[in-house]
Amino acid sequence: MDGIPDMVYFKDPQSRFIRANQAIANRFGQPDVASVLGRTDFDFFSEEHARAAYEGEQEIIRTGRPLMNIEEKETWPGRPDTWVSTTKLPLRDKSGMIIGIFSISRDITERKRAEEKIREQAALLDEATDAIWVLDLNRRISHWNRGAERIYGWSAAEAVGKSPVDLLFKGTM
Repeated sequence: MDGIPDMVYFKDPQSRFIRANQAIANRFGQPDVASVLGRTDFDFFSEEHARAAYEGEQEIIRTGRPLMNIEEKETWPGRPDTWVSTTKLPLRDKSGMIIGIFSISRDITERKRAEEKIREQAALLDEATDAIWVLDLNRRISHWNRGAERIYGWSAAEAVGKSPVDLLFKGTM
């Protein structure tokens, strides 16, 4: 488990860590896995995040239904927020009885920050009165601002994904 960068952990029915890899210890700012065992999310995260995680885990324990690939915003006391993509599943004993949960989480903080920066930049482009459109690597429109809507007459929903040649010059040749 310590050979992967993702955080892997197992919790008992009270959501206490019973097994974890070094990546989770590092995430929590702990020197080793032993420093995490027996503790809960309430020992590391803000009350708000710990409560939401606890309630989700208790739901898994009650129902046996996993949470797959959920994006969680982690809030910390005295630290910037981070993001993970998490899968949580019921942990069962040999007889099939649920005895806790196990999970794997991947840090997606940089991706979420990049997405936010793109949203901020798109908002700035939308404020421009000039027509601004952006092409993706396939030469399709990936952004169409309000100025382009006003000047060319097509909404962003109509323009995004289209070839500018087809959209702007169709019927003019």
